[in-house]
Amino acid sequence: MGVTEDDAIAETVLKTYHALPTKYKPVKATEDYFHWVPLSGIVAVRGKDDHSTTECLSLGTGMKCLPINQVTGANGSVLHDWHAEIVALRAFNRLLLHECLDLAASPTNLSHIVRRREPHEMSEAGGLQPFSIRDDLRLHMYSSEAPCGDASMELLMETQADPTPWPVAGLHHPLGPVPGLLRGRESFAELGIVRRKPGADYVKRI
Repeated sequence: MGVTEDDAIAETVLKTYHALPTKYKPVKATEDYFHWVPLSGIVAVRGKDDHSTTECLSLGTGMKCLPINQVTGANGSVLHDWHAEIVALRAFNRLLLHECLDLAASPTNLSHIVRRREPHEMSEAGGLQPFSIRDDLRLHMYSSEAPCGDASMELLMETQADPTPWPVAGLHHPLGPVPGLLRGRESFAELGIVRRKPGADYVKRI
């Protein structure tokens, strides 16, 4: 049986990660214990079926956010959210900006990720969006762990002996009721709701 596209996407990110220098990876803490960290990556797929090719465009590791009491003093020099998927997306955005700047620098420059829009494509945007992702490109995100929030709720439900949704008794917050806010993964059947990290002091002042 051949490799599925999903497996090829995951393998592409993992191979790119394993090729990085050791200093970019978790270390072995003790003889029996390794540090670990979630990994995410953006992969470009060209072609279909057996003729498709994959390329890892960006990747990132991480699993934390900057405490709210440190955000104001960061002055834009510290990343507020370094969850793996956020780092991978920020790196991908930087790559797109670099490719667009390169295309804008000269009409002869080409990109294997971004293309120039045709005049009729820019009419609706008033000429403010001169570039687009190439038509032969499909983009996918790989994550070694399901991201927090709605993306992991179904996985959580599957681990329950009784997957019946818990009753929603109301939304609670240390500073009083906050509409549309839940603590951690409580009431996991409710989707589309902002969830704060449970058990962390800095989330008490959202």
